Amino acid sequence: MPEQNGLMVDSDKELVILKEIAINRLPNQRKIAKNACFSLGLVNLLIKRLVNKGLIKTKRLDKKHLRYIMTAKGFSEQTKRSYHYTLSTIEQFRLINEKLQLLLTDYYKKGFRNIIILADEELALMIEMAIKSANLVGLKYREVKEYSEDLLGKESILFTTETKMSKVFNGKSPVYIDVIAYLANYGVSNFTQNRKTISNV
Repeated sequence: MPEQNGLMVDSDKELVILKEIAINRLPNQRKIAKNACFSLGLVNLLIKRLVNKGLIKTKRLDKKHLRYIMTAKGFSEQTKRSYHYTLSTIEQFRLINEKLQLLLTDYYKKGFRNIIILADEELALMIEMAIKSANLVGLKYREVKEYSEDLLGKESILFTTETKMSKVFNGKSPVYIDVIAYLANYGVSNFTQNRKTISNV
């Protein structure tokens, strides 16, 4: 979901609740909280808000149980928000691809021709897509599941994350690009990397 300052915005939290109610025949707050990875208190607050907006209504099944039902307005709102979310996601992927291509081109100009990718599946895929989109002659890449010192040659650079590196190295570590930090900064020269600088390689 789209985030602001690293946090999911309220409208997106509401969309998650609407989707859970739409796909589950008899959802309860505890089940919704578990599926959405929200606290029970947050789910209760969001449901009250959705009821007040007329997006869902409640039907009492017995003294202890309520049924949450999507209204026609709720279905319309869910469709509209899902559409805007899809457009936002597409734009986000486009921007990520563009920024990664800028980063790749920058290091290609510095003489690097081998990209070693040590990242989770989703991030590794985005890096691979950017490499293919950049279409830089002679630029090669390789995805690895773990790091070893013999991976990096003179023309190689490691694309990974701080989290991955912290799990692998206890002491001295190689120069690497923290891709997550770079994307967060959205600047080619402002990314976070290891204490060694690339100019010293």
